[in-house]
Amino acid sequence: MRNLRRLQYHDPQAPGWRVIGRLLRPLETVNAGLDSPATAHRRRAMADAVAVLLVRCAEIGRTFWGWSTEEWVHLLGGDRAEFRRNAPAWAGDEVRPYLAAHAYLLGSFAEFHLLGSFQRLTLSRRIFGQIESTARSQLIPPNSLPTIAPNVLITPVLTSPESVPDGPGERGSRTNHRLH
Repeated sequence: MRNLRRLQYHDPQAPGWRVIGRLLRPLETVNAGLDSPATAHRRRAMADAVAVLLVRCAEIGRTFWGWSTEEWVHLLGGDRAEFRRNAPAWAGDEVRPYLAAHAYLLGSFAEFHLLGSFQRLTLSRRIFGQIESTARSQLIPPNSLPTIAPNVLITPVLTSPESVPDGPGERGSRTNHRLH
């Protein structure tokens, strides 16, 4: 588990990394593309989100890109307390929003109303970047963003790990989003 979480004693040459490489690449691509300050705390939360997803794949014997809405809700929890009950003890509350970003980008999960209260605007900014400039170009008053942006449902069309952008500079280049 220590190696999976990539803490101080992480061994990137361990044979298991080659086995899970196909799962790891899209997860790392999502993390690299998120608009999140690269603090040590956030890097660890993103690495732990990847570890939680890999552990869950092993537990249920299926890859995350085939999970149902119910499986994502089970992982994310209907609220923070449920997340704590279902997540490994080492996964802190700061991991849940990163898992939500992965659920959206890799699992086409858009049922955020099932997750209880959390920072939807922060999640939107992590996934799509700062939206003020986009909103201004579309003549949306910036002071209305906190109420409009988190409630807009944008459904990604990602059908396989190959449709994930290759890196942070390609955010959305091969991803089709539909506004509902």
